[in-house]
Amino acid sequence: MARDALRRNTRSISELAAATGYESESAFSTAFRRVNGASPKQFRDSAAATGPLRR
Repeated sequence: MARDALRRNTRSISELAAATGYESESAFSTAFRRVNGASPKQFRDSAAATGPLRR
């Protein structure tokens, strides 16, 4: 969910943090980085550079 939303750039990182049950953007970012190897912003920027999400 979070990765798809970041790829689509439809929600802010704060909104994603709340939607996924984190009490802070910082806690969400730390967990996201641990799982994905990049911060949410880095992930979003990388996705934007590679083009639109395809299914």
